[in-house]
Amino acid sequence: MKLHVLSDLHLRPSYEFSIPATDADLIVLAGDIGRGLHGVRWAMAEAARLNKPVVYVFGNHEFYTCTFPDLVEEARRLTVGSLVHVLENEQLTWGAVRILGCTLWTDFLLYGEELREECMALAESVLYDYQVVQSADGEPLRARPPRSATGNRGAGWKPA
Repeated sequence: MKLHVLSDLHLRPSYEFSIPATDADLIVLAGDIGRGLHGVRWAMAEAARLNKPVVYVFGNHEFYTCTFPDLVEEARRLTVGSLVHVLENEQLTWGAVRILGCTLWTDFLLYGEELREECMALAESVLYDYQVVQSADGEPLRARPPRSATGNRGAGWKPA
């Protein structure tokens, strides 16, 4: 099985970019493709143009100015019946390949438990993500439990 993996395209509506012709069996878009639904719509158009299935996994930039769970649900609704498979805390088996998809949020433990609170406070004060990504209640995502400070464990997702 051949995979064609792309990430961090950071597409804007004014950018023109096309996935090159590929003999891959599956295209994987692994985060930070475009903000909001822009990247998902682009992926649908590219999948149709290439007649190739696409796995779409969100990065942090997809959620800029969006509410975290709402965007995921909107993307899932939008892609029903298309060649695009949106994965968020999910897995997809394609042939003999199992693909795990989840947005990776830090657990702030790089420097150990003793500096975790300090790292979270610093992230909230300087990282754009913690000002523009909105949680389910519409408030900015904070570097606090249950979502970011626990990483993906906060979502309760563990691949089987």
